[in-house]
Amino acid sequence: MIFTLSLIILIELLSFSILKLFFNNRYNYLNRIFLVKNPRFKIDIFNFFWNNEEYLFHKKKIFNNEGYRANYIKKKKNKILVLGDSTSEAVPYIKKNKDLWTSRLDSFVIKKKYQVINASLNCGSSIELTSHLLFKARYLNPKVIIFYAGINDLYPILDAGFKNDYSHSRNYNFSCLKFYNTFFRFYPWSIKLLFLFLTRKNNFSIINLYHFDEDKIDINKATIKIKKNNFIILKNNLNLISTFCNSNKIKLILIPFYLNEFFLKKMKNKKVFKLAQNLIFKIFKECAKKNKHIFINYEVLSKNKDNFFDFLHFNEKGHLNFSHKIFKNINSIIN
Repeated sequence: MIFTLSLIILIELLSFSILKLFFNNRYNYLNRIFLVKNPRFKIDIFNFFWNNEEYLFHKKKIFNNEGYRANYIKKKKNKILVLGDSTSEAVPYIKKNKDLWTSRLDSFVIKKKYQVINASLNCGSSIELTSHLLFKARYLNPKVIIFYAGINDLYPILDAGFKNDYSHSRNYNFSCLKFYNTFFRFYPWSIKLLFLFLTRKNNFSIINLYHFDEDKIDINKATIKIKKNNFIILKNNLNLISTFCNSNKIKLILIPFYLNEFFLKKMKNKKVFKLAQNLIFKIFKECAKKNKHIFINYEVLSKNKDNFFDFLHFNEKGHLNFSHKIFKNINSIIN
């Protein structure tokens, strides 16, 4: 009995050590997305998912009661609504809310009786952002909307079994939620280690958001898929947002995403991302011109690697520089 107990303890200690040494990032990711009492996302009736206001990042709540990484909404303020993705939501890239470009912009416009609402979503595509605007955020009565996203419409195109609502790359995540929350966190370390080993990235992983490994994209097949689809869903959603803004006399600012050349050139699939960037840039520019919206090209920021954490996401310096750039454009609008 003592021998068996000692052996179990030894196995658990060894498993814990191996997990921490070789699988710690994936284990933390799994905790962040699915586990504990406050998972990273929650199922939303208007979207596939949205930010969970109870989620803790570095042991602190970072989302307000609406799931926005912004201050609580002030009724008497005019609203500048930001519809963005992980570049603007910036979890886990930026620790403190005050260092986000949206928060810095908020501090710039506060004297003009405006408030910036950061309605951004990690992995959020135009489907989630458009749905959130039309069913929820519209009731904030924003005066200005900044749409700064687009890259996440690439992944559903590359995913298997394409569907126009992108549900093919979302729905299976939530079938796992109950399993994770109910069982996985109570498993011994040896079982957790085995699970993480079996679902590591060179195999299919059920905790990856999409049905493919980003590092092993077939460049030629991906290029054909992208050109065939031509981001038609993103284009349609931009038109919906455009119509909504024109009907409600809201100023719409369209900002396409930019890739940092320094980090991009090190990636095997750089051709895929570059093609996506060029097509999305064109869609944004055409929509702005056709509907008399404001199109802003901040490509100059992407030339400097010091602004970026990786090929896509700003670091703190990038957030600071971006906030100054966009304030120059916002200032002329809100005046």
